[in-house]
Amino acid sequence: MNIYINGRFLTQEITGVQRYALEVTKAIDILISPNDVVVILTPKSQTIELNLKRISIKQVGFLTGHLWEQIELPLYCRNGLLFNPCATGPLFKTNQVSTFHDVNFINFPEGFTWQFRLWYKIIFFICGKLSKSIIAISNYTKNEIIEKFGIQPSKITVIYEGYQHFDEIEENKEILNKIDNSKPFILGVSSLNKNKNFDIILSCLKHINNVHFVIVGKPNPKIFGNAVSFKNKNVTFLGRVSDSELKSLYKNAFCFIYPSFFEGFGLPPLEAMSCGCACIISNTSCLPEIYQDSVLYCDPQSPESLSEQILLLLNDPFTTLKLHSKSKHILEKYSWIECSKKILHLLKNT
Repeated sequence: MNIYINGRFLTQEITGVQRYALEVTKAIDILISPNDVVVILTPKSQTIELNLKRISIKQVGFLTGHLWEQIELPLYCRNGLLFNPCATGPLFKTNQVSTFHDVNFINFPEGFTWQFRLWYKIIFFICGKLSKSIIAISNYTKNEIIEKFGIQPSKITVIYEGYQHFDEIEENKEILNKIDNSKPFILGVSSLNKNKNFDIILSCLKHINNVHFVIVGKPNPKIFGNAVSFKNKNVTFLGRVSDSELKSLYKNAFCFIYPSFFEGFGLPPLEAMSCGCACIISNTSCLPEIYQDSVLYCDPQSPESLSEQILLLLNDPFTTLKLHSKSKHILEKYSWIECSKKILHLLKNT
């Protein structure tokens, strides 16, 4: 059986969903045998290069974006199974498997444009019903898909993500010259969708002294509309940084905060923990399922709650040591190789 991978992600900027697609693809390339036929189909507008040994990459068609995905992609994968790692895929192809990452466009509609919300509702409803299998990245996401779209539970397989891509990165310490090093800095990393709730940081400044907040992330107004903005002397907004710069920030931050309202998995805290950074995250959606007792939790609706947890870490170094110890056990649970083994097994047996 031919297995095709929807390679539209190779034309996009790398955020969490594209990171998932890249790491799963690279791991599948390691896992497949020489007799397996796996092909990435991508538009000719491909910008990301992959050095793969067994998976071949084939640029097909003349269109781009949604038109390529809906019109040309199904023609080139009609003789095999299609895997869509980034949720979207051809609406009416039945021989396909898709990963649905979250339903934040429903749970937090104000964070997305109406066009994005409408298209994803159509994709999730039709592909969810017609596709052979759906992969969810947490039990929380699985339950949300069942509730919001009426998909049969037996069709959905939960497969967790990994973090090992961060182990391979060499840190670049030059980024530290751009921030105030006279006091501890607290790091936040995300696309600046309102769902990520970085407005809470400005409210926290009323309760905490002698710390600096550093925010990393790039807004995408085509998807998220108007993102939050930061104008405060105790907040440094770095915009988008390289992975090597981000690793240095994780390693040098006093702690990492992740105050989002909804998540499907929540990868950045895993990256931070792998760099030895203590984490404070929201007590909502999938996050307690994924991180258990390896982090401190806050109420994303309450700046006071987040401030209390930051002050706890500032005033009690033993809490930080305790989190470091527990994070080692959590990190053992998540692996791109194990994730991809389960995905490959599903693809071969669907």
